[in-house]
Amino acid sequence: MLYGGLATKEEIVISDIEPDIFQLLLNYIYTDRIDITTMEEAFGLLYAAKKYMLEYLTDKCIEYIEDNTTIDDVLTVLNYADFIQENKLFQSALLLVMEHSDILLENNIDKLSLSSLKALLECNNINIKEKDLIMVVLAWSKFACDVKNLPATTENRRKILKDSGILKLLRFFSLSLKEFHEIEDNILIPEERCCVERIIGDYADDNIDDKTEFLKSKNVDLCPIFKPRNKLKLEGQDVIQTASAAALACGMRRDTRPFARSQDMASSRRMCVNDPNHFCLICGEYIFKESHLNVTVFVIEAYKNYFGYPLEIKNKPGFRKVNITGIDRKNRTKWQYPSIRTAHRRVLSPIKSPEPQAGLSQEEAVDIEEKIKSSDSDFEYDLKAPELFNQTDLNDLIRDLGLSKSASEILASRLKERNLVTKETIISYYRTRERNLIKYFAEEDNFVFCKDIPGLMAAIRLKNYASNEWRLFIDSSKRSLKCVLLHNGNKLGSLPIAHSTKAKEEYTTIALILDKIKYEEHKWLICVDLKKVNFLLGQQDSCTIDPCCPEPRVIIIGAGIAGLSAAARLTQCGIHKFAVLEAKDRPGGRIHSCWLGDTVIEMGAEWIFGACLPNSIYTLASQDRLLQSPLPRLDLCRGLFCTSEGRPVDLPVTITAYHTFRQIEQQAASLFRVDGVRQHGTLMNFLGLRIQQELLNFPEEQRYDAARVMFGLSNILRNRCGEDLSLVSADQYGSYIELPGGNVRVPLGYVGVMAPLLRSLPDNCIWYNKPVSIVRWAEGQTGKGRVLVKCCDGEEMTADYCIITMSLGCLKCHADKMFCPLLPSTKMNAVCNLGFGLSNKIFLEYDEPFWVGLEGNLKLAWAAEELQCRCDWTDGVCSVDEMPGSKHVLCASISGEEAAEMESLPDNAIVDGLTSLLRRFTGNPSLPYPTMMLRSRWASDPHFCGSYSYMGCCSTVALQCALGQPLPDPCSEGSTRAPILLFAGEATVPGYFGTTHGARLSGIREAERIIQLTHQYCGPPPK
Repeated sequence: MLYGGLATKEEIVISDIEPDIFQLLLNYIYTDRIDITTMEEAFGLLYAAKKYMLEYLTDKCIEYIEDNTTIDDVLTVLNYADFIQENKLFQSALLLVMEHSDILLENNIDKLSLSSLKALLECNNINIKEKDLIMVVLAWSKFACDVKNLPATTENRRKILKDSGILKLLRFFSLSLKEFHEIEDNILIPEERCCVERIIGDYADDNIDDKTEFLKSKNVDLCPIFKPRNKLKLEGQDVIQTASAAALACGMRRDTRPFARSQDMASSRRMCVNDPNHFCLICGEYIFKESHLNVTVFVIEAYKNYFGYPLEIKNKPGFRKVNITGIDRKNRTKWQYPSIRTAHRRVLSPIKSPEPQAGLSQEEAVDIEEKIKSSDSDFEYDLKAPELFNQTDLNDLIRDLGLSKSASEILASRLKERNLVTKETIISYYRTRERNLIKYFAEEDNFVFCKDIPGLMAAIRLKNYASNEWRLFIDSSKRSLKCVLLHNGNKLGSLPIAHSTKAKEEYTTIALILDKIKYEEHKWLICVDLKKVNFLLGQQDSCTIDPCCPEPRVIIIGAGIAGLSAAARLTQCGIHKFAVLEAKDRPGGRIHSCWLGDTVIEMGAEWIFGACLPNSIYTLASQDRLLQSPLPRLDLCRGLFCTSEGRPVDLPVTITAYHTFRQIEQQAASLFRVDGVRQHGTLMNFLGLRIQQELLNFPEEQRYDAARVMFGLSNILRNRCGEDLSLVSADQYGSYIELPGGNVRVPLGYVGVMAPLLRSLPDNCIWYNKPVSIVRWAEGQTGKGRVLVKCCDGEEMTADYCIITMSLGCLKCHADKMFCPLLPSTKMNAVCNLGFGLSNKIFLEYDEPFWVGLEGNLKLAWAAEELQCRCDWTDGVCSVDEMPGSKHVLCASISGEEAAEMESLPDNAIVDGLTSLLRRFTGNPSLPYPTMMLRSRWASDPHFCGSYSYMGCCSTVALQCALGQPLPDPCSEGSTRAPILLFAGEATVPGYFGTTHGARLSGIREAERIIQLTHQYCGPPPK
């Protein structure tokens, strides 16, 4: 097989592929012919195609298997697809098994593998009664014992079912007491059987959708095996997201688990997902009822701000949401689709009568007009009889008016009452007109399209169809697509032939719909705008890759704002073969919005730093109308400065000290030099020296309070850096670029800025709960790709590029164990010497506020000696602020080592410490305790290990650039390989470190790097 120095005369043994299958593989490689005649050949060739990464051959094998699968061999197909991990084939076989479960499972249960059985039990719409399904599973346990050479005793069968997780998937609660007793099996221990019988008997008549949740709410004791799964909680409080986060959460459940199982135990059969009770008013999709979020007053308000119309309108029967999936035949007549108006021909206007002259009265003008009419010999009144509507004319009128079926019937009946229609016109035609036309349409891949256009033309009485007499009009937006046939000159009405409300604005989408409507058979002239012309030519913008070139495979580690921005940019430019691996069960990373009391709280990023157009986060928020004018800006001077003696500082002293400190801070920023020369030590030393110098300019009686205000402001600055200022470089402090526009907060939750990014991504491209353990990027260690990523659950993925977006804190903790081979010294030097700080928040909810509304911001005016000797974790608290829009919630900010210590303390210690701190600084010993407390824990989370980066004493801008350089570095001497590892994140962006807009810029930067390399290599890079 090889030549030169690698040549060998020894035989190469391929032991896992049969000779006849290998012959078929060679025929395809050399002749491009695929000759499959049996299912056995298709199975073997599919294995070989996946082994040698022949994607086209893989698709053809799957297509053959799907077309030739029968009821007799569908279980074999299901097991084989599971064995070779071919998800597309597995899902199609699983659907067939679910549809015919009542026939298949009775006599063929021994053919079902363990993983296939679990996947089947996790589905919600299996065509079999639950009692019969349980009996089948119990019979399967006997075969499982035979496979493991174990006696089929009750103990062995129970152990197999319990260890494999199958036992907890059986829905005993959905059975009646009679059905439960008919299951003559001792697979449940007596305690469990007694528990089930008691619950079924006590609550048999209750109309309850989720019985396990109901029983839990009633404090009914359940055996451990029957307890419902725990919901996500944070410090004893359910994390309820905002309206935008609710829609995202619904979408995540649907994407990550296409056959997600409902907890509904009320019916003996598995309920269809299209049940009207499962419709979510928030996201506009069918999801399971227990996943619905409560529609509170806040959600209604948020919904109106997000989508532009009130939530109540979605309950009206006449309103049809365009993103509904599934079919509801009962309510179908109530759905109203947006109609496409017919284009009208221009009609010459009739000759007009002279206009009345200025200065004449109305009576005089009428007299003149009558005289003109009477003197005009050509003028005569139109005395023609009215022309009656025939069936075709009435059809055109109803179509042009865009009337529904009921409105069409009313109009036709009114016209008939006045003898304005012919006798042959049938009014009831509009009740059933779609029945005659629906056979010409099909629904596939989220498209509804006409599959037989000549037949449709004949059905609507448009005879002598000729394609050259029609034009194809195509229009699309970010989430919809429509195709309409327009007759030349508009002599005939327009004819919609395809539409979709889920198609994305991409070249591949338009190419797919053209294939669906068989454009090559008709060759209509296409009528589109300039943007669609670019789409059809594959020129979405200057960065779009050639659609004829193969796409590289990309793995993005982290679904924070950097990872999502990279994925959105790749999608925009035509690269769709990517997977985003997210260790958490939500997107956003350090963006985490929650709900507490009467307001939205931010566990992580809270402010948009620089409310101006150059800030891409600001434009994202504006794009979804998250920001409403006027925008309130962050004002550090707002609030009351109080000393530790419980005494407020006079307002004139506060204002003067604040402006003085701002001048000192600007002087510190001016120390930055690009060459990295260090002359001024730490930022704390510089600030302390300048504060002491400026205090001499204050009157002696004001110096004590002025010093406390300025050192309190330095503590707030410490919170912005995330670390003690004695570890922050004074010379590098000015490397941060401050954007104009002030700092603004997203009222409805920072998580909303991710909505435009998530909407633009392909379905199922984000893998949640997928932490990464090892990234192999050396030649010879990556299998079939240039990089191999191994997840903590053992799954391995290969790709051409890997974008690393994890935080700098994660790199500090895990880089030496995660990358194989180790990162080069230049990269590790940057990881070690750049600073990564910690900033946490503690939210306190009170039943009755003890502060004055809109004046609840408390700034802690610490003394210099108190900051130097921090004996308690509360010494790290810099301020306690009132949450905007809330009358019951306060937020305490803490940073540095004290923030890390706070994470390890119990809740009661946190509440006691903050209450004592508030009583101490306000001088009010009777302040109440809060009723609820939530806090962030960024340091103890292994997926973040902190909050954001800062410029430490050993940090430089050059190190930030080195951290963002790809590996292998194309700029290094002697480098010939294309980059494999690309690094993104806020720490890699000089000037914008520690910000979300910096993180977004880094993701776009690395996506652009991949796009340019794809242009350079006309596809994936060489291995």
